[in-house]
Amino acid sequence: MENFPSFTPAPTGEHPSVCVSSGAALTLAKKYFSRNDKLVDLGCGTKAFMRQMAKNGYHDLVGVEGYPYDSSVLRVNLGYEPLPFADNSLNGVTAWEVLEHLENPYQVAREVKRILKPSGYFLFSVPNPCHIQSRFDMLFKGSLTRWSDTNDHITVLTEEIVRKKFGAEMVVCEISYGASMLAPIKGRIMGKINRSLPANRLF
Repeated sequence: MENFPSFTPAPTGEHPSVCVSSGAALTLAKKYFSRNDKLVDLGCGTKAFMRQMAKNGYHDLVGVEGYPYDSSVLRVNLGYEPLPFADNSLNGVTAWEVLEHLENPYQVAREVKRILKPSGYFLFSVPNPCHIQSRFDMLFKGSLTRWSDTNDHITVLTEEIVRKKFGAEMVVCEISYGASMLAPIKGRIMGKINRSLPANRLF
């Protein structure tokens, strides 16, 4: 039997996700949430999204994180421990680039449903496994770009899985694609290419 080297990826929450750093998360949050809403940010890391929200007048926002980045946020092992909030108590929950890191994101969905008010929203983002680069990598390498053995992504969520599993707990009102990335390359040329690509399932 082939022996594979052990690998324990470091937690990545100290770096804000592309969705947060690009401003896409803030734009979506402002679309669905009012400034007096009671909100929770799951997997908040070093609170980059929370700071963006505070600058825009959202102050009733609690952070939840599994790693000890910041002592001011609630420590919860997402997917295994219940969320420390009362039933039907929140207007909104967010999770930006978090669910792909979890062994049991569907338990998180059930917990989010429990703590949200009937009129509340759960906003989240995950990497797109149907991205054109992932399709080429699967075709030629037999692997998915964003789920390698050198990162801590362990759960694949396609649009169909989101609709089936999360739709069983809540009404799916919007699925959108954005913050396109052809490759982990920084630079002016790639940036211009990314901004010119359509925001759809392939990009």
